Amino acid sequence: MIEYCDVLPDSGLLNDIELLYTGSFPPAERRNFANVKILLGREDVPFKMIAAVDEGELQGFLSYWEFDGFKYIEHFAVDVRKRGNGIGSSLLEHFISDCGDSPIVLEVELPETSYDARRRVDFYMRHCFIIWKRLNYVQPPYEKDGEPVVMRLMSLKMNDQVKVAEMGEVIRREVYKSIEEY
Repeated sequence: MIEYCDVLPDSGLLNDIELLYTGSFPPAERRNFANVKILLGREDVPFKMIAAVDEGELQGFLSYWEFDGFKYIEHFAVDVRKRGNGIGSSLLEHFISDCGDSPIVLEVELPETSYDARRRVDFYMRHCFIIWKRLNYVQPPYEKDGEPVVMRLMSLKMNDQVKVAEMGEVIRREVYKSIEEY
């Protein structure tokens, strides 16, 4: 049976999460995992992570930021060997339930760029997220020498494009700081 747990800086799951994280996201769409560990250990940074675990084995994880008035899902992945079994839906629904009435925002690759990008957008849409096609959004680089990535924002429990754009600016300003700025 799948259980959900908060991931802490000393969690025994971090090695498995790192493998899933680096295997699931291209370098332009993720930070160095050592910095993820630093963020998890900082009480003054609103960064958190939850994991789906079955009999001690990692099934997936979701990292997020708790901002004033909304939550931002930064990374969400399920072990490739476990996909298609409802684990992603279950983990996302668990997170949505924990958020109560708080709006949730996330970034997705442009759905027209690949089959996998389209599948991810469709997955979130099945969970009632709205994609903001007319809202221009560029993910800043995680690293100083990195490249920005054109993305789309999606939201749940928020259907005001102006407010979603404002949330996007908070994300750009707060999430993509260098680790020294936190």
